[in-house]
Amino acid sequence: MNTPTVEDKINPVMPHNVAPVSPEEIISVISDYTGVPVPNIMMQKRFGKRNVTYARHLAMYMIRCKTKLSLKAISDNYFNGCNHTSIINGFKNIKGFYDIIVGTQL
Repeated sequence: MNTPTVEDKINPVMPHNVAPVSPEEIISVISDYTGVPVPNIMMQKRFGKRNVTYARHLAMYMIRCKTKLSLKAISDNYFNGCNHTSIINGFKNIKGFYDIIVGTQL
């Protein structure tokens, strides 16, 4: 039995003719949603605060999913050159979190 992912749940309700979204727009929306300022989301320095970490990881996840940018391009252009493995870690953290939520709502 296959467990549905976030994408499986979202894709049927998302219009297919939506204009591409830029990483800057993604970060701005996440900033508004979480209340974490854009510079704090993009800063390489670790704050150790969950809300900042969550906002950064969410931005990494959404940029990776909604653009065709490489991990290196994401880290170099939007997260002040953090290691690309940080992007992978952020992506996995958010994907795992949402997979758990979707799994509990089945």
